[in-house]
Parts: sequence; C-alpha cells; structure tokens
Amino acid sequence: MRLEAISAGVAVPTDRFTGVVHSVFRQACNLRTDCGGLLTLLAPKLGNAPHGIRVAAPPELAFANHLRPGQRVGCRAAVLRVAGADFAVDLSRAEVWRCELGSPGVDLARPEVALAWQAAWQALARHCRRLGKDPLAEAVRARGLALALASRALSAPEAAVAIRQLIGCGPGLTPAGDDLIVGFLAGLWSTRGGDPARRRFLHALAAIVTAAAEATGEISRAHLQHATLGSVAEPLARLARAIAKGAPLPEVERAADSALRVGHTSGGDGVEGLLLGLACWNDRELGHG
Repeated sequence: MRLEAISAGVAVPTDRFTGVVHSVFRQACNLRTDCGGLLTLLAPKLGNAPHGIRVAAPPELAFANHLRPGQRVGCRAAVLRVAGADFAVDLSRAEVWRCELGSPGVDLARPEVALAWQAAWQALARHCRRLGKDPLAEAVRARGLALALASRALSAPEAAVAIRQLIGCGPGLTPAGDDLIVGFLAGLWSTRGGDPARRRFLHALAAIVTAAAEATGEISRAHLQHATLGSVAEPLARLARAIAKGAPLPEVERAADSALRVGHTSGGDGVEGLLLGLACWNDRELGHG
C-alpha cells in the first residue's frame, strides 16, 4: 500500500529520517525518530499539526490494521517506508503547513473580536455541560486561572508554580493540564504583539514549560514543545484566527466546535487554555466570557 501525503507540518523532515513506530491508533500513528523527535501520521479529516503528516487515506483505512509499535521506519528520497509492512507514504508533493499565530493579533477592545471570543466561551460552556461535572476538570481550571493571573502580572516565578501543578495533571496520552498549557501558550502568542516585556515573559515561560515537560508523556511533550514556539494543531489555530479577525459568529462557532471535538477532553482543555491566554493581556476578566 502506497499513500500520498497531503500536507506535512513545518517540523517534519520530509526528505530523510529513520525511526520506529511509537504507538498506533485507528486514525493516527506516532513515529519516534532516531533524533528524538515525534512525528504523527494523520487521517485527512484530523487536520494539520506542526509534527503531523496528513495522509490521503480512504475513510475505511485504520493505521492499527497495518502497523504495530516497534516496527522500524525510514524515509529516503521523500518516501516513508515501514519495515515488515506493505505500507509507504510518498511525501514528495506534501504541502508544507505552518501555524501562524499573532498575525493579526487578538485585540479584545474591538467589539467584533470581543463578540467572537465570547461566542467561543459559550461553545466551551455547552461542551462542558455535555460532559458533566468532573473534580479533576475543576482542579485543572483553577490551576489554569492561577497561570493566567501570574502571566498577567508577568511573574515568571508564580507562572512556574502553576505550570508544575498543571504538567501531567490528568490521565491519557495528553493530560488535561498539558492540553490547557498548549492552548494558553497559543493565546499568549496571539496577543504578545511587539511589547518587549510580554516577549521576554513568553521566552521565560517557554523555558519553564520545556523543563517541566520532562515530567509528562512523550506524545504530550511533543505538543508542548511546539506550543512554546507558537505552533499548535490546526483546529486550535483556526479558532484563534477566527477570533482574531472577529469572524461572523457562525464561523467562530464552527471553528470552536471543531477544536472542541479533538479527543475526548483534550479539545475542551485546549480551548479553555486558548481563551484564558487571549484574555490574559487584554482588559478582560479571567475565567469566563
């Protein structure tokens, strides 16, 4: 089976690399490169990611039916092959995908932008009501608010305390606390502008997150590392852009719903982090729309 890659995140080495299959799911497969990076093969409908390769796979294809953890992989001349499997991905015509946050910056003083931000909060509230109350979610929410307050004050030491409390908090391949941090970083990148103090704080926060991420899982760590550089998965980036331009509310709601559908709870945690991050350096009360 030889498939075509539709797109590849800017962090993907599309010409040459070697590695091993890390973990396999129905619509995704993680590859650990011998250089220590993590790449992810994705079904086309999942959207792009900084380290993702979207594959033009038929809807019925399940990666778990063709690949297994531990298999060696190698990419030569832009063709990815898996040892011991009739499976290859041609990367030669993959479009390079880049996440662009902060252009234009999110200014909640603009009425249409504030309305878009509030619409995303409302979508998140509906999502949380469907999931029901969860003590862990409440704990993550409280720690996220503490992170936002510390960031508003540009206090790196207080932010470090909140980050350490969030990292690895919750079950799953990407714990809830990690997902919130990813979204929060996206929010800060979207509002940093040219302010030197904000940029210095964001640089310090990136170093804090990178160090703390050693305490969480490999898959989550990859998302955190890219987020420190202002690069997140497409559904979250699309929502940030919709809010930034003050898009019509139906467009914002569609973008929010798409971001919220990521995983079981990952989408909600990421969206909450994003909305907190967007409010952090805008004149808005933290914690709700």
